Amino acid sequence: MEVLRKPVGRTPWSARVPPDPLPQALTKPAVGRRGRRPRTRGPPYSGVQVVSTAPRFGGYYQGMSARYREHAAPERLRPYVECFWSIAPGDELPDYPVLPDGCVDIVYSPSTGPQVVGTMTRVQRFTLEAGQIQMGVRFRPGMAPGFVRAPGSETTDRLLPLDDVWGAKGRQLAARIGEAKSEEQCIALLEAQLVDASEPGIVQKMSAYIVDRSGQVRVDDLAFDAAMSARHLRRLFLEQMGLTPKHFCRVIRFRHSLPRLRSSVRGDWTKVALDCGYYDQAHFINEFREFSGYTPGEFAALPR
Repeated sequence: MEVLRKPVGRTPWSARVPPDPLPQALTKPAVGRRGRRPRTRGPPYSGVQVVSTAPRFGGYYQGMSARYREHAAPERLRPYVECFWSIAPGDELPDYPVLPDGCVDIVYSPSTGPQVVGTMTRVQRFTLEAGQIQMGVRFRPGMAPGFVRAPGSETTDRLLPLDDVWGAKGRQLAARIGEAKSEEQCIALLEAQLVDASEPGIVQKMSAYIVDRSGQVRVDDLAFDAAMSARHLRRLFLEQMGLTPKHFCRVIRFRHSLPRLRSSVRGDWTKVALDCGYYDQAHFINEFREFSGYTPGEFAALPR
């Protein structure tokens, strides 16, 4: 029988669910296969917010020209959606790295149609074709189930055709986007399909709290506040998100480390490690390598 320990001197997740958007540390560029983009806030959805000179993830640039744009979600979707986005590489990006960030995307590419890009547990690399405009929606970590309505265990580390998830609705959306005349029209069509979101459940509220705390959360504390065992909480997270709560915390902590890594003195990662909740520099380096395929030093040395 599991014994629940009462934590002391902290604010429980149930009393502190952030209403505001999550940290904008990372980005996932669109994908026909899969890529990543920069996250930056801007004016209202109907207007283009950010134009980047190259696709990037956490400061990583391929040295290729590309036009990247983000559009803010309308007010009704902001609790669930980080942004809508589009990207048009000027050159082919054959080995574009996409790092774990806890997000799920719905991505449209002319070559593949709309796809669900699931939460990742490791770096993946994809090809972005030159001149091929791709667009999509990026859900906040843990918030996709209200719209995707597919078990997280079936989408994690996978790309699924949208019609496998939405059926006829997905096929109709693909046909309408294929006939659209502009990026803005494509995004409006996608946004119009995101309706009737289910009320955020306990896993979604905990996910928002974990992101607000940059992944520095004790799973036992979450379970205690929810009056359930850690084992039951783990099962809920696996069913809905495809990750255990501990794994999800690790991904969010990694995501939080990226902007700090870019602004730190190269070669001395101790402060970054401690600020982000790692035991020490060695712990940080090992986890960074696991999620990105690079050591922090190798990642920081990549062209920007």
